[in-house]
Amino acid sequence: MQYRWWLVYGFSAMLAVYGSGGDKAGAFLPSPNAEVKKNQETLPTDNAEPDQRSLDIETLKAAGIPNEGAALLKFFKQRTVTQADRERLLELIRQFGDESFDVREKAAEEVENIGLAAIGLLRQAERDSNDPEVVRRAERCLARIEKVPTRALSSAAARLLAVHKPEGAAQVLLDYLPLAEDDAIVEDIRGSLAQLAMRDGKPEPVLLQALDSPDASRRGAAAEALIRAYPEPIRPRLRQVLAQEKDPTNRVRFTIAFVTGPKLKEFMPNLIDLLAEMPPELSWQAEDILCRLAGDDAPKVSLAADVETRRKCREAWLNWWNANRDKVDLAKLDEAGRLLGYTLIMEMDFRGQGGRVVELGPDGKERWKITNVQFVLDAQVVSGNRVLIAEHNIGRVTERELTGKIVWQQNLPQPLAVQRLANGNTFAAGRERLVEWDRQQRQVFVYNRPQYDIVAACKTRNGQMLYMTQNGQVVRLDPQGKEIKSFNIGRVNYYSAMQALPNNRVLLTTWNSIAEYDLDTGKPVWTIPVNTPTSVQRLPNGNTLVASMNTMKVMELDRNGKTVWEYKPQNNNRPWRASRR
Repeated sequence: MQYRWWLVYGFSAMLAVYGSGGDKAGAFLPSPNAEVKKNQETLPTDNAEPDQRSLDIETLKAAGIPNEGAALLKFFKQRTVTQADRERLLELIRQFGDESFDVREKAAEEVENIGLAAIGLLRQAERDSNDPEVVRRAERCLARIEKVPTRALSSAAARLLAVHKPEGAAQVLLDYLPLAEDDAIVEDIRGSLAQLAMRDGKPEPVLLQALDSPDASRRGAAAEALIRAYPEPIRPRLRQVLAQEKDPTNRVRFTIAFVTGPKLKEFMPNLIDLLAEMPPELSWQAEDILCRLAGDDAPKVSLAADVETRRKCREAWLNWWNANRDKVDLAKLDEAGRLLGYTLIMEMDFRGQGGRVVELGPDGKERWKITNVQFVLDAQVVSGNRVLIAEHNIGRVTERELTGKIVWQQNLPQPLAVQRLANGNTFAAGRERLVEWDRQQRQVFVYNRPQYDIVAACKTRNGQMLYMTQNGQVVRLDPQGKEIKSFNIGRVNYYSAMQALPNNRVLLTTWNSIAEYDLDTGKPVWTIPVNTPTSVQRLPNGNTLVASMNTMKVMELDRNGKTVWEYKPQNNNRPWRASRR
């Protein structure tokens, strides 16, 4: 049945282009005005992007939590336990997998009676346990305890605590840190602690005390926050903290903080030296920092698992630093903006007759949607609250307002990727061409591929282009469209995706996995099995956002492939593509 569905749908897709005259695919398009009338979505009424603080306040309001310092402190205190209680909770959760049904039931009942304070550890068990029974019971307990999902609430509350700065804010965040549901919340807590690092012009006493904590996570968060503030009176102490730190993760985070916080160039060699030994979940941060600073002059190397490759990578970056240290400006590191936490999802009707573009907030609720679009394979939110959309079956790329109203459109046979470039131009890819239009929608570049076999494409920051063919060939072009290099990765999906990474790698979807490939060697450096993935995006926290048309899910996976967030459309639509901004 699945093969028959693909056959029928593939034939209808061909008719959408060839039946309408190839490049003349737009000849049978409905009028923009008629389409606008069909859109019934709810959305923001102004063109200004809402700021994070307003969104956080709305998140709390929806859960009935006042935007007040006392209420925010209460939120975290209700979800925090002592060390003894934490150990008791961990033992009860372990008993979820006991051989005795009575033991499992009693443990679950006790955990539910504990209530809100159990949420963090239940989330961790749900995410990390390899025992299906433990995961199932953790999910059931969470469903009974949580009246409102707390992931978005925890992040919003942590950020707003840094705004209100009530007495005791740093303490409650440090106490909650080991219980945080996932890495994204941990990062928000760390960010808030950095904003709370100074009180009345002096270092926060709670953070100073935590520098001597035996707990690596508390000590690390406190030191990182103070390093980013880098107050004059304790600068020697902070340097001493780095020199004495034994935890490898903390050593890397402290070094990154010295580079990105007070922008101290003297720590750049330390950061580069750590490339050969830093944990994989942090290596992407160090490489991203280096690549953003180096730009087109970045060494053509990347970290890998083997010791020799990592050593060569470190040596290459040290050579780059020694040659360029005087002209490197660490202020460039402030140019990258923080993600808002919105997830854009492109869905197709299960029968292949339509679809929609929908954006979810951090709380998982719809912010806006555009309906009556035809088989959207890609979309991107751009400035002015507008959306670029590639409608595969009717052969067009449009820029729309959030109402669905079309601002401009260009015909392109079977478009599968769209990208707004830094210079304001628009890059797009179809099955048989790559094209770029300037701000006035004039075509300024075209690359033709008569084989009609392109399944994914993107443009890199240095002006090069990458595309992948149906037989698994990955091709790199220079800015003029001349082939630089190509390599084959094997079987891929007819609907695939790729993302250029800053460390001379590319993130790809294959037949049944997502993988990073080194662009120079053409060899995989990281692979995670995923059932028929159709989109992939590396997030700033090191996790990877994936959509799978076969499982009908969007998932955020950590570096080990564990799911830390998941979304499945309630209307049986297929989520073909997803991205976060």
